[in-house]
Amino acid sequence: MWLRSDLSVRDRSLVTIAALAGMGDADLLEPYPRRGVEAGLTRDQISETLTQLGFYAGWGKATKALAVVTRILGAEAPG
Repeated sequence: MWLRSDLSVRDRSLVTIAALAGMGDADLLEPYPRRGVEAGLTRDQISETLTQLGFYAGWGKATKALAVVTRILGAEAPG
């Protein structure tokens, strides 16, 4: 899947982060924030995506995902 060319690694990482968070699978997020940052995502973009997701998937799922992102990327991650 990661070799498909329709989406960049950056975009694929963002979609994966949102999908896992939206399904409540924050425990599976670990490799994706770092991969996304390496591919050009910013911490702010990841944070905003998860904040926006809170309106649709629920604040509990978004908050759990933000905690994972903060743990992985460090305290600088907003949220």
